[in-house]
Amino acid sequence: MNNRVLFVIALILILIFGTGYVFYLKYSIFQNTPTWSIGLYRLGKSFEIEEFNNNPVLSIDNILSKTDYFVADPFMYIKEGKYYLFYEKGKQTKSGAGWKGVISYAISEDGIVFKDREVVLEDNISISFPQIFDYENDTFMTISNDGTSKEAKNIRLFKALAFPDKWVCVDTLLTGYWKDPTIIAHNDNYYLFASTPSHDAHLFYSTSLFGPYMEHPRSPIVYNNKKIGRNAGQIISYGGGSIGQFRIVL
Repeated sequence: MNNRVLFVIALILILIFGTGYVFYLKYSIFQNTPTWSIGLYRLGKSFEIEEFNNNPVLSIDNILSKTDYFVADPFMYIKEGKYYLFYEKGKQTKSGAGWKGVISYAISEDGIVFKDREVVLEDNISISFPQIFDYENDTFMTISNDGTSKEAKNIRLFKALAFPDKWVCVDTLLTGYWKDPTIIAHNDNYYLFASTPSHDAHLFYSTSLFGPYMEHPRSPIVYNNKKIGRNAGQIISYGGGSIGQFRIVL
């Protein structure tokens, strides 16, 4: 068999395996890409939950970028009579899983019809879970770092330089592989709930938003429970007590 025949055979094999590998990557990305959207629900006085009849209010069909994959992790923030819906957007990438999380927002005049706006926070790692809250005269945001790299192992605090679209990191509240951080102020203390990849829920506290945060003596408060070991959103208070967390992802 001469060299020309061997070259043709090798070329055919490269084409076959190369094409197969491309299809494998495309198929894997498609299979592993979430298809979430965001909807509204009404919580009654007896804690009954009623779904808004025009759900979803935000999905991949009505966001600005038509190349992104999903919307998720919504957090509502009301400022000067307008409703700001901050959320995670699955942005298309050419590496890794084919997407990564970035933080975007949508705005509404009535809390029902939302118009999507631009990406406000992006990192070289996937980020999500944008909890927005006020402290003194400023607006802050915590996020979840979804990754295993060294830079992902922390909980960072961002401050709005120009709300709603300009943010800067001002502090690192905790180091370690924590997910979905949720902060609540109560009786002059700040309580920080965070989860681990194994679905343990930990509780930290501080006398200042900026820390230092110490782990509570009874933490972890949940062990290895996928159903309740991961934070679901902002803590809702009712009658002076906290009743739980709700997320408006469909």
